[in-house]
Amino acid sequence: MKRRAPSATSPKPTARSVELRSQLMRRIEQFYRESGMTRARAANMLRITPERLDAVVCRRVGSFSLDALVKMLSRAGFEVRLIIANTA
Repeated sequence: MKRRAPSATSPKPTARSVELRSQLMRRIEQFYRESGMTRARAANMLRITPERLDAVVCRRVGSFSLDALVKMLSRAGFEVRLIIANTA
């Protein structure tokens, strides 16, 4: 029996991937709330729609890739760093 290769378009998220995206979303939300900007202005700065900003604030983790969230934080003036550690 042949095993099917994982789909490149819809990989199953791992718990760690979900946690990383959630952390990035928390930081975007914090930026938005502390900025005092209107929803429309903050969304424009992040180059997303106000509806997508709502999805970040509501933590709809499955709606965003790590890449998209990193780009939003970069547009907000943050530097995002990735640390890879050996768990063994």
